[in-house]
Amino acid sequence: MKVSVYHDTHPTFGLEKSEAPIEKVADLHLADATPVETALSHAFRLTNHVDEAWNDPAHHPDFLIPAPGPQRSTSVGDIVVVDAKRAFACARVGWVEIPFDVISRRMKGPQP
Repeated sequence: MKVSVYHDTHPTFGLEKSEAPIEKVADLHLADATPVETALSHAFRLTNHVDEAWNDPAHHPDFLIPAPGPQRSTSVGDIVVVDAKRAFACARVGWVEIPFDVISRRMKGPQP
């Protein structure tokens, strides 16, 4: 299973609906049998700064491939795509499935 994490380039953190461009910040490669809820949980946990920068190659697991450069933590309004078929927006609590066409409409430039 491939899980891609996209960050809102002008985040509102849930204070208002965003139509800002999004940029891919990471790909995760998980077992095909991974439940979607588990994949979303892994994506959130692995793309948040806790004890160290999540995108520092010295600290991330082999199945997490971060985009180059500094990154912020995944937060409300960011989007996770599962197997290039389903899209989920990070909500204040949990995840909300969103129409997949939102992804292509909001992509900014070439994606890693």
